[in-house]
Amino acid sequence: MQYVKDIADYHSKSDRIEGWRPLLEFGLKIPTPVKTVTHEGFEFYKKNKVTGQLKEEVLTAFEDIRQKNSERGVYVGRGYFVPGLQAPPGPRSSSVKSPEVVLSEVEKLFEFAINNNFDKSGSEINIIMHPFINPIVPMSGGCITPSRHSKSDLIVEAIYGNDEGVQSFYHDTFYVNVDKMIITKKVIQTKTQCLQATDDFKYETIDLPLEFQDIQCIDDFTILSIARDFKRLIDKYGPHRVEFAVQPEGVYFRDYTPFEFSKDLNISSFVNTKGLVVKISTLDEVKSVKNKSQILYIDPIVIQQRNMDLLTALAYNFDQPMIVLYPGSASTAHAATIIREKGHSIVYVGGTQFETGDKVLISVKGNDLTVEKIIENKQNWFLPSKFSGGKATRISELETFGVKVPNFFTISSEALDYYLEENKLINKIDDISEEKNKDVLEEKIKNLRKDIENGQIPDDLSALILDVFSKFGIDEVSVRSSANVEDGTKASFAGLFETVLSVKKADLISSIKKCWASLYNLGALTYARYQNIPIYSMKMGLLVMEMLDPAKAGVLFTKDVANKNESVCIIEAVVGLGDKVVDGLGDPDKITVNKEDCSVVSQTKNIMLPLEITSLVTIAKNIEEKYQQPQDIEWVIDKKGEVFILQTRPITT
Repeated sequence: MQYVKDIADYHSKSDRIEGWRPLLEFGLKIPTPVKTVTHEGFEFYKKNKVTGQLKEEVLTAFEDIRQKNSERGVYVGRGYFVPGLQAPPGPRSSSVKSPEVVLSEVEKLFEFAINNNFDKSGSEINIIMHPFINPIVPMSGGCITPSRHSKSDLIVEAIYGNDEGVQSFYHDTFYVNVDKMIITKKVIQTKTQCLQATDDFKYETIDLPLEFQDIQCIDDFTILSIARDFKRLIDKYGPHRVEFAVQPEGVYFRDYTPFEFSKDLNISSFVNTKGLVVKISTLDEVKSVKNKSQILYIDPIVIQQRNMDLLTALAYNFDQPMIVLYPGSASTAHAATIIREKGHSIVYVGGTQFETGDKVLISVKGNDLTVEKIIENKQNWFLPSKFSGGKATRISELETFGVKVPNFFTISSEALDYYLEENKLINKIDDISEEKNKDVLEEKIKNLRKDIENGQIPDDLSALILDVFSKFGIDEVSVRSSANVEDGTKASFAGLFETVLSVKKADLISSIKKCWASLYNLGALTYARYQNIPIYSMKMGLLVMEMLDPAKAGVLFTKDVANKNESVCIIEAVVGLGDKVVDGLGDPDKITVNKEDCSVVSQTKNIMLPLEITSLVTIAKNIEEKYQQPQDIEWVIDKKGEVFILQTRPITT
């Protein structure tokens, strides 16, 4: 009896096993060789564990894979078929490089099937082994599926790192018309984290460098290439879902399985359902839920770590249908299938975060369940989160690094979303995003900006903003735009959004609206289209910062851009406010400074003193070291001689 076979030589009822056959048939790039520990191997395991012939064949397969892929570890994952379950869950490894570990992973998969009663009449319990494909940033992975709305459209979802990151992190989405083979729509999100496999066969959440966060994580040519291959598959075999991993040598395909969009039972019964959220992170939290009116939110870390024990327990623990908020989207969250199959209703929430006690409204939009937070305490609008935009996020980071910055608070983009909705301006933004005629677009933008500046901020929001302002005890502030698309290494949007200086409390609300309106200007929207950034993905937070009374101010570049010299800093300084330097006006003191010893190479005026130059360059070098790339820094020196940093961003030229 042979217990481990090549995938091409083994037929199974399991979709995860059979899905390799079409990939092989069409000659697509897959991680090879692919091996299967067969159901006969499982039957042997139940009597003898991983011993004898089974152990020998598993180790032989492991060595065969490693010899042909010496730099890669081995993936070990489920290949179950269980009657009544469309996609039975199970654990999986990442990069196994040890014979002892591969044996323990086989044992883990077989024990999971036994413990969850998958071993029943008609079942097949198989295991898949193949080289582990591990995209290292800036390489990416993801999945591709048909569109719910059109047979001509495909949806490609991608993120840096491992493909499973699309299930629980903000990621990019591309809509491809396969008849014309063109990308019809892009949603480029701010991606702050992704999944990366480690050599100890675990997955870790890693923070993405700033230079990658706001740019498209996979190029158009690769997207269309993936879509073209996928179309060949589904033309013959019908709707499926396939995962892909981009590597320097090409795109690998894996996990080709049948796909259909979820259909929740009695969907109309969920109209205007309100409830309190319970965040589920552990098995004990699953067991503690007693009230069926509670709405369960699965902590994204559960999905990131593929905690199938917890997901299975959640599916089986309740004797009545529950509403489950699931990280990711319907096309990516295939691990949610077992929860839905047990009668629970899934609401896909993408990257939106919830906490225990959040009050939410479940409703129906089209054929989908949606969820909305009922915000009774809007203090979260004043947290330095990714919704506050790049500028505000970096000021918060600088403060964490110990860099001196002025007093500040942030207003997240959720406040603008609330304002636009209350003033019924969402449709006008949608209309602008579709407009192709430049003259018509310019007129529509002009009218939208006027509507935003003249709109009425809801009383609860304006009261909260003014209350926070008062608590800071500041006489004057600057209100600085902080968009999610600003200050990337590929697209900076520098100078395209508004900053209002010397704002008193009486003018704060109008200044905020002026900055909000600046998100929609012809220059910014034209630049966004040039950079393939969808208008509807642009978000605007605000940075409200204490207005200092500077003795000197200006900008500093941690490299000489003109001469491509990274061994020097370039400082431009003026007396008083530095806005003229930022705007490219005035006649500043231009100083070139040697980074290594802070010595002055050249100086056109004597606005800055040697000690001030040394202090500023030392701070700038520390900031550059933190971000691991050259920086464009705005600074002031107050009348006491203290250096404050107002802004830092990557140099894009």
